[in-house]
Amino acid sequence: MTEIDSELDKISDRILYWRQEQGLSRYELAELSGVAVSTVHKVETRQMTPSIAVVLKLAHGLGRRPAEILAEGTPEVTVSIQRAGDRLTTTASSGQFERLSAELVAGEMEVWRVTLKPAVASGSPLRFDGEVFIACDIGELSVEIGGQEHVLGVGDVAHFKATHPFTYRNDSDGPTRFLLVATLPAELRSVVEAHATTVSKA
Repeated sequence: MTEIDSELDKISDRILYWRQEQGLSRYELAELSGVAVSTVHKVETRQMTPSIAVVLKLAHGLGRRPAEILAEGTPEVTVSIQRAGDRLTTTASSGQFERLSAELVAGEMEVWRVTLKPAVASGSPLRFDGEVFIACDIGELSVEIGGQEHVLGVGDVAHFKATHPFTYRNDSDGPTRFLLVATLPAELRSVVEAHATTVSKA
């Protein structure tokens, strides 16, 4: 990571910290700042490099001076509350993905509730230095972990080190729903988010 990347991460962390400190949802901050909700989300999750205009608008919406966003030091967020209306939910032809975890600065855990339609797979294998927990609560889910196939039914769980490459798919005739929890390095959080929302047909 370059020094510029590190500074951009700190800007994202400050914006997230001040929004949560004031009890604002992403929608409320977007309204106060005059930017799109998706812009707030992408800045906070480091999916975009904000322009100077966006930084100025967000500073205004947060009631902060622009210089504060560029100041030294990163605030620490150890508690994060996310309201139901502020949850990231993506509905695609393949199913639905709900991100249940809230945002923490330097947080390592992602929690998703995934609903897959029949004959849908996760795509290319994921592999990282962390852990994964999968719990099936509707239908059946086929999970391949390190080259081994496992079929999870209702109430079944899989917990494994993600150093084993893994994929999942719905081979059944009906929808399947499962909880996906993963601990992973910060640089992979946006990758997992993108991976979860761009599934492919099996």
